[in-house]
Amino acid sequence: MNEKQDLTVGSIPQKIIYLSMPILATSFINMAYNLIDMICIGRLGSGAVAAVGSAGFLMWFAQASSSISRIGAQITISQSMGKRQPHLAREYAQASMWLNSFIAWAFTIFIMLFNSQIIGFFRLGDPVIIKQGRIYLIIVGFAMIFAYTTPVLSAIFNASGDSKTPFLLNTCGLVFNIVFDILLIFGIGPFPKLGVAGAAIATAGAQALVWLLFILHIKKYPQPHLDIKIFSKPDFVKIREIAKIGFPSALQSSMYCVFSILLARIISNFGATEIAVQKVGSQIESLSWITADGLAIAICAFVGQNYGSKNFDRIDKGIRIIAMISISIGALATVGLVFFGEPIFKLFINEPASIPSGVNYLRILGYSQILMCIEIITIGMFNGFGETKIPAMISILLTGARIPIALFLSATALGVNGVWWAISLTSIIKGFILPVFYYFYRKKVMLEYQA
Repeated sequence: MNEKQDLTVGSIPQKIIYLSMPILATSFINMAYNLIDMICIGRLGSGAVAAVGSAGFLMWFAQASSSISRIGAQITISQSMGKRQPHLAREYAQASMWLNSFIAWAFTIFIMLFNSQIIGFFRLGDPVIIKQGRIYLIIVGFAMIFAYTTPVLSAIFNASGDSKTPFLLNTCGLVFNIVFDILLIFGIGPFPKLGVAGAAIATAGAQALVWLLFILHIKKYPQPHLDIKIFSKPDFVKIREIAKIGFPSALQSSMYCVFSILLARIISNFGATEIAVQKVGSQIESLSWITADGLAIAICAFVGQNYGSKNFDRIDKGIRIIAMISISIGALATVGLVFFGEPIFKLFINEPASIPSGVNYLRILGYSQILMCIEIITIGMFNGFGETKIPAMISILLTGARIPIALFLSATALGVNGVWWAISLTSIIKGFILPVFYYFYRKKVMLEYQA
């Protein structure tokens, strides 16, 4: 079984569709899990949503720090495959796993030592909600090594043009997570009713399952670029190279988490209901940005392989196809969030006090969906060339601007809606600026190549 795809030859639309569809399908299934998870937890009340939402911010940090090895591996491996050097790709894959494991264990120790301070930062007030948040953090902390490893393994496969295998294996984990979420949260059949703890156990178990399936697949279907020997001597030169490439993206994701936490502190001034609204609203809104992120992964692999083989015309054609798909998705999301926000929000929280704010959140964020999708795929285009600093710098500066804008607008008659406008407006600006920078970067690359 060899699903590895050479993205440097053949029909461009066919290659992009073949590569992106499994990634998008995985994103949709992941989104379905997140929505079902929110529905289940939402049935426990706003307090449970606030507890899981607060703990979820730290999980964002975990995903952000794993981006160092994930993005670094995706770029170096895709370019190595484009150069027809699978053994070089294997060396990068091995180095990324070394780096990733070190970060994972460091993060696990941090959670175990400081979970109380982490949850306390959000000033949730209610001791029951605080306890639920700590329990959730501790449980998922035990599975942190799996949470870190599986995205990197997915990136290694995607970079080689094989997105089908990560789709199948991650789907198994997501189905497991959905089923056991329901069973353990509500205590169906022989399973105990564990509430928030049940959601954490289901998540941790799913992550461990996906990790195991990846290991079994690699052993059953060995390939040169997957012959990873994690216990061999680490190649510190390649580890540093991966870290250098991946760090800007990880810093961008980490700062996004920091800014989101600071926004959460601002939102908390308006009460726990608004925290729950933001948590649920962001999950609903994830329909578009998770899809765009899946397309960005596909375009990164496509650009990376073709950049490795210097097929610049092919890169431009592929980008145009992905851009049209992404803009269409953003337009559909805008229509859904702006015009159908109330019935959508009621699916998750039907408390009368939450609905008006939830509808406002979806409507305001809906205006930025098209440009947000453009922002995300442009980052993927930069990444394919191995340029992670430019998009990271722009994203950090403009995402950070949300804090002073939110403080200013939320102090006006807009109230908490001012926070939502701060998020939406900065997404719109990023969607305009990033393509302009890409245009000039692309010209610079061509001039260097022609010289």
